[in-house]
Amino acid sequence: MKNTLTIKLAEACYQNHDRIVKIVGKIDARNISKLISAVGLTANPRNSKVNKITRAIQETLETSPEMMEFKTKGLLIATSSCKPLERKNRFSLSFENPAYEGLLDGGHNLLGIGIFMLEDLKQHYPEIKITNEQISKIKIWDDFISLWNEVDSDLRDESAEGLYFLIPIEIMFPTMIALPGFDETVFAISDARNN
Repeated sequence: MKNTLTIKLAEACYQNHDRIVKIVGKIDARNISKLISAVGLTANPRNSKVNKITRAIQETLETSPEMMEFKTKGLLIATSSCKPLERKNRFSLSFENPAYEGLLDGGHNLLGIGIFMLEDLKQHYPEIKITNEQISKIKIWDDFISLWNEVDSDLRDESAEGLYFLIPIEIMFPTMIALPGFDETVFAISDARNN
């Protein structure tokens, strides 16, 4: 099943290679919210779980969100198709094969940020019935995404509009030459980035 997402980067620059193109930039909370809803962690070789790393991410977001972009290497996304749109730094991403498309690196970042966003929703939107107990029961990504999907997407986006932080993002996609072998390239990069 094909999943398409439109995101806006705060800034973006291209790195080109024979087989892949990479866009390096920064992404804000609203677009992270959209990304969480659109991509899975199937392609990530490590299981994201709540630990001291995710807690440190949440602490940075609470105490010094402006430093977040400097304290993390961010997110690495692989997509079969990335098309620039007319408006500056907006891209349409298509995800067709979750085995090697989606988040390749940065699962703990995404989990820590996602839990922080749920806590913010709970605090600012009492109509959303998220409890401290539900959040404290989140131990792994699957626990998180289950609770995340219960929240109305419009409210998630509205809440994220009030959060001010950026994190680095890299978006990899194949050139026309490499399209048939993109999965092999992704597996090699993912293995290197996670070891």
